[in-house]
Amino acid sequence: MALPAKSWAGLWGCATAHFMDRFVEGVSRVKQCTVEGRGLMALDASQVFAAARRSGPLLAGCLPRGKEHVDLYIQAFYFSTPADVLPWV
Repeated sequence: MALPAKSWAGLWGCATAHFMDRFVEGVSRVKQCTVEGRGLMALDASQVFAAARRSGPLLAGCLPRGKEHVDLYIQAFYFSTPADVLPWV
């Protein structure tokens, strides 16, 4: 029995959001990072998200957290002082 399209999109969206959360978890464990490393993190996130879009349906309403969530987290690595982080938070 096949899932209805809306159910499949919801399931795929939840799986993608879960993976993106795990991606942020992995990135959060990095203690020090170079500018090149941050660029590679962002590129990895883009490639993974693009693969998820190609593999299944991703409806905006079904994806609570996605690539934007990861991108914002990676951008936090670019801040040089704690005062820079407060507006981001």
